[in-house]
Amino acid sequence: MTPAATDSVRTALHDLTAWLDRSGPTGYDPYDILGDARFHALTHDRQGRTRTTTIARALMSARHRWPVATRRAFGVRPAVNAKGVGLMVAARVRMERLGIPGSLEAAREHAAWLAYNPSRAGFPGTSWGYPFDWYTRITVPAGTPSAVVTATCGQGLLDLFERAADDRAGEAARGAAVFLAEGLNRTEFDDGSVCLSYTPLDDFQVHNANLMAAEYLLRAGRVFGESAWEELAAACMRFSVSFQAEDGSFEYWAPDQMSSSQIDNYHTGFVLRSLSAFADAGIPGSADALGHGWRYYEQAFLSAEGKPRNDISRDDRLDIHSCAESILCPAVLSGRFHDALPFARAAAEWTVANLRNADGSFAYGIWGDRIRSMPYLRWGQAWMLRALAELLVREAVAASSARPIDRER
Repeated sequence: MTPAATDSVRTALHDLTAWLDRSGPTGYDPYDILGDARFHALTHDRQGRTRTTTIARALMSARHRWPVATRRAFGVRPAVNAKGVGLMVAARVRMERLGIPGSLEAAREHAAWLAYNPSRAGFPGTSWGYPFDWYTRITVPAGTPSAVVTATCGQGLLDLFERAADDRAGEAARGAAVFLAEGLNRTEFDDGSVCLSYTPLDDFQVHNANLMAAEYLLRAGRVFGESAWEELAAACMRFSVSFQAEDGSFEYWAPDQMSSSQIDNYHTGFVLRSLSAFADAGIPGSADALGHGWRYYEQAFLSAEGKPRNDISRDDRLDIHSCAESILCPAVLSGRFHDALPFARAAAEWTVANLRNADGSFAYGIWGDRIRSMPYLRWGQAWMLRALAELLVREAVAASSARPIDRER
C-alpha cells in the first residue's frame, strides 16, 4: 500500500464528510419519485410491472437524466432518510477511532435525530422506515417500519452506545431490538428455523432482510442480556443458510416466494456481513456458509483491478451502492479472509477515481458509457461514508497487528 493510495481514500473520506456537513442529512433518493402516486401510475400497471408506453419510458429515463427537475415537476421534496442517518452514525463512530475531529459529536447529533424521529406507526419498540411510499409486491406507506432500516439504525446506535456510553442511543438501540423481535411477522418451520418479515405488513421471505434483523438481534441480545433474542437470531440464520446454493450464492427471495432469479452485489454483501457476525459468535453452520459465500462473492463481483460488478445478469450498469458494498463487505470480512482487504482497497481506489464528483460527493453510477452524477444521499453518500471509514479502520488494525512489538530488555 503506497502513501499516495492511502491519501486518496483518506482525502475522499474528508471531502465527502465536508460535503455532507454542508448539505445536511436531507436529500433525494433513487426511489422517492417511484413512491409518488402519479408517477407510479404513469409508469407501472396495477401488478407493479413497468409500462411499455412512450410516456412511461420517457419518465423512467427522465428520473435518471434530469433527476432534480423530474422530482420538482412531480412535487417530490428532499427528505431525511433514517437509514442514511443510521449509516452516518456508524461511520462517524469509526471516524472517531481514526482520530478525525468532531466525529463523535456528529455521531451524537445523528443519533439524537433517530431517537426523536422513530416511526409513529404504533408497533412495539422503536423502529424506522423510509420517508416515501414504496412498491414491491404490496404498497408500503411512508413511515412503515422496516427490518432493514431498523436494523441499520440499530447498529449505528449500538456502535455509539458501546463506544461512548450514550444512554439515549442505548435506549433507542434496545427499542430497535424489541421491534425486530416483536413487531415483525414470523414464518416458523418444523425444523425450528424462522424467517422474519420485511415489514409488519407482509410475510416476505427475503434473506438479506431476515439476516440483517437476525444479526442485530444477536448483537443486541448479548449487549442487553436477552438470550431470547439470541435464540431467535440463530433460528433466522438457520433458515437462510439452508437455502444457500451449491455455488455459494444467495437468492434475494426464498424459494417459496421467488418468481425469478435475483442475485446482485450489495444484497449478497449484506448477507455475508450478517453471516460474519454469526461466525464470529461461533454459531454452528455460519462459518462454512460464510466461507462458501465469500468465495462466490469474490469471484462473481470483485476484481483485483478494483472495478466491481453490479449484477450477475448484466454488465452495462454499475451503481454506487454496489461500489460501497464492494469496499465494506471485504473490509468487514478481512479479519477472517486474508485476501479480502486488498479487494476492499482496490474497490475504494477505483470508486474514488471513477465516481467521485468534483464537490466531494459520489455519483449515482454508470449506465453504459454515461456517468449519472446525481449524489443520492442514502443510496450513495451514506454508504460510501460508512464503507470508506470501515476500510481505513480495518487497515489501521491490520497495520498495527503487523507492526513488531518493542519490548524493554
